[in-house]
Amino acid sequence: MAKTISKNLAPVRPAEPGSWPPTLLPPTKGLLEYWVSKCNNGKYPKRSDIEPGDITRILPYIFMVERANSGQSDYRFLLVGTEIVNIEGECTGQMLSELFPDREKYADVWKQYDESCKGRIYIRYQSLGWKGKQHIEYETVLLPLCGADEDVRYLIGTAYASFQPN
Repeated sequence: MAKTISKNLAPVRPAEPGSWPPTLLPPTKGLLEYWVSKCNNGKYPKRSDIEPGDITRILPYIFMVERANSGQSDYRFLLVGTEIVNIEGECTGQMLSELFPDREKYADVWKQYDESCKGRIYIRYQSLGWKGKQHIEYETVLLPLCGADEDVRYLIGTAYASFQPN
């Protein structure tokens, strides 16, 4: 499990590139651009609108979750890109609550997921210390996707990591 060293949430308005931090990493910027291109008349894209072949260069950094139908918010990982798996290990099929069970300690993680379902988009920057590994600098974005019923049921995101000396 990761130990959070520092964290920061930066709000963005995806349809307004001027609100994007100028230092966005290519996977994050690529997903934002793609997601905006799939929005239709101010509505979020549907999961079925996402074509992996359109974003092959950033697929290793992509993950997708489904919002669980339960009393307290939770999210099941449906897809986890290979670069994310290389750092964190395979978590496809797992719940966010299994990875980050302490909601208070990981409040920014939970806030990003919950707020993204409401259309409030943040770029999350974190420096994580993984047991036995170098510190990892993360940049993460989550974007809402609708199910067939037009409700936000899915989130698509990127997680891009770079290693820092211990």
